[in-house]
Amino acid sequence: MTNEDISKKSKNPKVYFITEFLRKIEDPNYKEEVNYDLPENATPLEQAKYNICQAILAYQQDQNLLVEKVAQQIKLTIPETKGIFFAKINNFTLDRLMVYASQLFFAHEIKVVVEDKDIFVKENRTLCLDIVNWTGYF
Repeated sequence: MTNEDISKKSKNPKVYFITEFLRKIEDPNYKEEVNYDLPENATPLEQAKYNICQAILAYQQDQNLLVEKVAQQIKLTIPETKGIFFAKINNFTLDRLMVYASQLFFAHEIKVVVEDKDIFVKENRTLCLDIVNWTGYF
């Protein structure tokens, strides 16, 4: 049963709202602000870029900063900064994101750690970026 079928059959306004919302944001032509998630089989590069985007968003939220203030600090336009907040990782290169992170966190070093996700599967590795000298979430 599709979201549309559920929406039509339901008399519950909450179910209708949720199914309509899902239908809208799942449309590939939807241009509004939506937080993007990693693909199911994300590459280490995609994971690293996503982690930096999440760290920048967490910094903005922890510091209660307006989008404009963060944009000014990292010298980007407001739409570009929102692109980072919504994890539009395909719009940014890893080196650009690292520069923006270092401008916010005053980090002297960004450490890349590659570790096993599962002890039994040595080929399954994850990439973690640790932003030194920043005490926020990552």
